[in-house]
Amino acid sequence: MADPAVEGILLRCKAAGAPLPEVGYEVQNKREEVIAELELAWPKRLMGIALSEEDKTAAEKVGWTVWEMIDVLERYDVFQRSIGG
Repeated sequence: MADPAVEGILLRCKAAGAPLPEVGYEVQNKREEVIAELELAWPKRLMGIALSEEDKTAAEKVGWTVWEMIDVLERYDVFQRSIGG
């Protein structure tokens, strides 16, 4: 169950044959504590989409590249290449 805010991204990924993400991914720190939740995540690429600035910032601090929805929508071609699609 994905947040309706990211449904369009899931549909575009599927239609383009891009790798599908994990939904509701919990990012952990080195002590295995959950520090952020990404709405969509590609863990092998350490890449995801966050709906909150707090989750985005926390995930970036442990090495993730995190996109905001507006950036994905405006630059989908760049985003798709970065997830391997």
